[in-house]
Amino acid sequence: MNSLIRISNGELMLLDLKTAQRYRPMSDLNIFAAVRGGDRDAAVFLVFHRYGDVLTTLVAQYADRDCHERLLSELVSELYCYLADRGWEKSLPDDVAKVRGYLYIVERNLLLRMRMRDWGVHGRCTTVSVDEVPGFEGRSTSSDDPARRVEEQDYVERLLATLSETRRFILCKKHIEGYKSAEVAAMLPAFWDSIGEKHNVDAPTQEYVDNVVSRTARQLRNQWM
Repeated sequence: MNSLIRISNGELMLLDLKTAQRYRPMSDLNIFAAVRGGDRDAAVFLVFHRYGDVLTTLVAQYADRDCHERLLSELVSELYCYLADRGWEKSLPDDVAKVRGYLYIVERNLLLRMRMRDWGVHGRCTTVSVDEVPGFEGRSTSSDDPARRVEEQDYVERLLATLSETRRFILCKKHIEGYKSAEVAAMLPAFWDSIGEKHNVDAPTQEYVDNVVSRTARQLRNQWM
């Protein structure tokens, strides 16, 4: 892992070389004990340096070559904020042997959410949960099981990827970004023009958007595993 990761408009120094060198000779158990004692630098070293290969392996699975660095940088930012917001020593599992598996689950879930933000094409969506997608309301039964939750999230994403760009755009704007149906309808002509699609609907209405959502929800509900 590089020690310097670009985050948004600034830069986040995960660990300077001198600090990282201090932890390199230490065993996982000793680093973990330092994390439990509130040593944030030890936590950063453990997550981004000692187990940084989990990050790079995941990104390699999901990213094309031309966007690899961007996706890795975004995932590092997401993971850093996720762990920092919750408190490093409180976020990691109780057993050092479980750290790699835990990070894989958390990072994969974050990565899938990052990709979900992109299925609105030109409108970047905020984080979406399974229950927020029309047709899936109340169908997730494993919110307390991180591994199963990731599996469900992955499955939902693959179903959403089968939808047309128009349907993805409408779902993103209405159910993820919170626009009203009439507002989404007003956005559609410009959206269609931007992706080079021609539609018979010259002036989409609120009813048109609601009908698309209803049909899409029915389609997704029928496909739910």
